[in-house]
Amino acid sequence: MRGKKILISVLFFLCLVFSSGLRAELIRNPDIESGIGTIYDGCKADIKGDNRIYTVTDYDIREYSWFGSSWSYTDSLSLDSPGYAIAAGDVRNDGSHKLYVGHSDGKVMEYFYSGNSWEERIVTSLDSGVNDLIVTSGVKEDLNSIYAVTGAGNIYRIVYSDGYWYETIVESAGIETTAITAGGGNLYLTSHD
Repeated sequence: MRGKKILISVLFFLCLVFSSGLRAELIRNPDIESGIGTIYDGCKADIKGDNRIYTVTDYDIREYSWFGSSWSYTDSLSLDSPGYAIAAGDVRNDGSHKLYVGHSDGKVMEYFYSGNSWEERIVTSLDSGVNDLIVTSGVKEDLNSIYAVTGAGNIYRIVYSDGYWYETIVESAGIETTAITAGGGNLYLTSHD
């Protein structure tokens, strides 16, 4: 499963970079090449006032910035458990983008930059490891939401409202779902048996 996830992530990363108008080039960094772990997922986000690329590995979130002619590794955040999925958005509907990471132990965590350091908050714990998650709006109601798929085959919708996180199972696929995306008000899933 991880091989397919990595291929999907690389293709997603290239689509993300090209669709966002950012220059695409292979990010080369001695830390990556020396084996810090497998990059499982990536996203583009405006967390620190400009667009940067964030990747999640076994135990790190890594930040890359564009410096005119090349991408450079600029920051990292250690994770307590392996992270397999990362997305960014304004799920709290407060005008501020944050990072959301789905972990192998089922935790969904929120990471935000407070001006000089990263902080984390637990969003929820799901039934099993989070294989993928997205931040989207317009699928249901007008609230931005997290949609997460787990190894147990459940698809969750997670919203923030009135100071609390709420999760509901949207559907139980019955088989392990490995990827999720949204478009045109619909959710699209990739699974295998």
